[in-house]
Amino acid sequence: MKKLYLTTALTLIASPTLADITPEELWQSWQDTYSHFGTGLSAGSQSREGAVLVLQDVSTTINLGIFEIEQVISEMQLEALGDGTVSVTFDSNLTGTLTFTLEDAPSQSATMTGHIEGTSGIVTGSANDFVYELAIGQIQMGTTITMGTEDSFQSTTTSNAITTGFNGRIHYSTSNVGMNLSYSFTLDGVNNTQDSVNTVGGEAGGFKQSQRTLAEGYSGEITLFMPTPNPEAASGSLIPEGFTMDVQLGIEHMNISQKTASPYFNMDMEMDQQDMGISLTVDGQNIGLATSGQETSVTVAMPQLGPQPYRTDFENTAFAFSVPYRVSDAPQMSSLALRLGRVTVSDNIWALADPENTLSRAPADFAIAADFSSTLLLDWTNIEAVKAWEGAPALLHKITLETFLVAFENAKLEGAGAVDFSNETEVPMPSGGALSFSLTGIPALLEKLGGLPLVDPSIIAQANGVLGIFTKENDSGARVSDIEFGPEGQVFVNGLQLQ
Repeated sequence: MKKLYLTTALTLIASPTLADITPEELWQSWQDTYSHFGTGLSAGSQSREGAVLVLQDVSTTINLGIFEIEQVISEMQLEALGDGTVSVTFDSNLTGTLTFTLEDAPSQSATMTGHIEGTSGIVTGSANDFVYELAIGQIQMGTTITMGTEDSFQSTTTSNAITTGFNGRIHYSTSNVGMNLSYSFTLDGVNNTQDSVNTVGGEAGGFKQSQRTLAEGYSGEITLFMPTPNPEAASGSLIPEGFTMDVQLGIEHMNISQKTASPYFNMDMEMDQQDMGISLTVDGQNIGLATSGQETSVTVAMPQLGPQPYRTDFENTAFAFSVPYRVSDAPQMSSLALRLGRVTVSDNIWALADPENTLSRAPADFAIAADFSSTLLLDWTNIEAVKAWEGAPALLHKITLETFLVAFENAKLEGAGAVDFSNETEVPMPSGGALSFSLTGIPALLEKLGGLPLVDPSIIAQANGVLGIFTKENDSGARVSDIEFGPEGQVFVNGLQLQ
């Protein structure tokens, strides 16, 4: 919510000077830009006082289906200077409201107030092609969100955020076919505090939560193309036909701490991460999201769980997926990947599971990456179509396992392969293909696990039995398992038919 609100406000205030354009042309260019995104920008009143165009109660409303955001800047002044440029000044106190409604639920609301100071910038170009260069010393934002009703369950969340050292460059260009935008920025830091209180029937419910987020060294690049609306081609999708976007964000350091208090449990949790990266792409057919981070730690303290705190560290992490959203007669590709690299836990966790130091406690690794071939039957960005749809939204044709890795205590399980699927039944069934797995160090690991106090010896015996049935030893001494799928749903493991 705050990101949308802040981006919209910056678009309005980012033009202190402009070459070869009048105040009226500048104001019209802003309105045209908002219309490209399917929303409106207006002023309660506007008047020309000499060289200055005065705009009162500049407001916009953004409707995102269940979300509706309204915001107002009380006054802006656009002054035509003698050198053909336009300076912009504005009232730095901002107010906004957000409401969202879920089906069969009352509307929820949020109120926002903000203050922006230390703003400077320059805009060059023409009415159809201009560049904004801007700097903002500090942005203060306060938000109150209320959910539920007083006579039942109600949650109230208040947050306050301070953003410092913003520098940005925004390039707009418009033509008959649409609008191009490129936006790059750096940000010194964000300090956000958030508190939540729940009540039941108007009485305190005993649940309180506070959270603090500190982030340093933001940077980002955003490019997008918004096509000119075509009323005859309206599809009902939230993403217009021809829209493309690429977002790349980076954060040098982020720390999130959270405290929870209730009659049932108390918990302190903290996450710390270095070099966080986020990317989001929309290419007209697929939506992709990817995140990565280095030196991530998660610490949890709960007094009822013994020695505190418990900590898990990840040397590197990554997550990515890509999915189609446009209906197509031809198969389309989706992908999913997850990596948790060099995972370790604190000594007090090991003390619970391995008090005799039976295990080496070496870092663990986990990785999986898979591609999916399917035919999409439903545009899931079309809310009305989703509500009316019955049946499976897609036909699955093939899953390709590119990478599968579990490494723990010098033991390793690796796998790869591909499986074809038939859609002749209600649930897609394997109809061909094969998966191959290699296991090294597993018998030695099972022997170690059998000596742990929390492990039932019968479980180890069963695991060894399964290992003997479903794997065989290859020439290098590793255990392998080859799984094949027949056209009639047969399943073979190392040549033995199981189904």
